[in-house]
Amino acid sequence: MFSSTTGNNKNQRLDEDVKTDIAAHLKALKHEFQRYYSDINPETPIWLMTRNPFVVDVLQLPEDIQEEFLEMKADSTMKDDFHLLTLEKFWIKRFLLNPKVASHALQIIVPFSSTYLCETGFSALV
Repeated sequence: MFSSTTGNNKNQRLDEDVKTDIAAHLKALKHEFQRYYSDINPETPIWLMTRNPFVVDVLQLPEDIQEEFLEMKADSTMKDDFHLLTLEKFWIKRFLLNPKVASHALQIIVPFSSTYLCETGFSALV
């Protein structure tokens, strides 16, 4: 019913061409990410805190947010919220309760969504 394409050189060449195109596209995508986000270091304490506040040592954070960060970590509902909500919704909710800490996290998160929206809007115009 279905013909085998393993012996067909034309299909094998097509597969190689597709692989080459995919590899080139991924390299270009990597280059674009590096260009857009060249100043990002995801291993800084603020970045780590933004991704997961449970893995950060409070002493690594800026002094102006350390006390509020400790209060936030002592909040028993925080862990549940972190697991139930998206990262964005979690930090927006925390902004009402812990504005200093959450504002640091939101400064990291917001550029990603706004860049995406700008690119999407621009692409729609082109």
